[in-house]
Amino acid sequence: MGISITIPKGTPVKYPEEQPKRNKFNISKKSDRTLNGIVFDSKMEMKVWEWLAQNSMVPERQISFELQPKFELNGVKYRAITYVADFALEVAGHRYIIDVKGFRTPDYALKLKLMAYVHKIAIVEIKSVKQMREFIDRARQGFVTAQKILAPK
Repeated sequence: MGISITIPKGTPVKYPEEQPKRNKFNISKKSDRTLNGIVFDSKMEMKVWEWLAQNSMVPERQISFELQPKFELNGVKYRAITYVADFALEVAGHRYIIDVKGFRTPDYALKLKLMAYVHKIAIVEIKSVKQMREFIDRARQGFVTAQKILAPK
């Protein structure tokens, strides 16, 4: 049994105001993450790019890697699995793949493992401009860790 409410005719009905919808990753407005006509995935990615540009380092953007090709099995088609890195940057003769991350999603964690397995590449994860600056300083001193691309260029 439902509840029945009777509203007298002519009475204005007030509905709760709709709140602006947020996406599941809490991404800000496009205008807040656009710099020089380039739309970035996040404000932090934009800030890291801006810092790199101010320091005469312009990385490649949105580099795509195929982790698994598309295929068909028993008449069912499966799409390819790809990973799109934020930046590729060369420092002191070494090429690094950089991803600016606020938090790790389960999909991202799986793609990190697939990048290491399929392409022999470990990703440099950056959470702030300060962290990017520290990484660049270490890389310029010849600091090479698992983040260095192991596959040939």
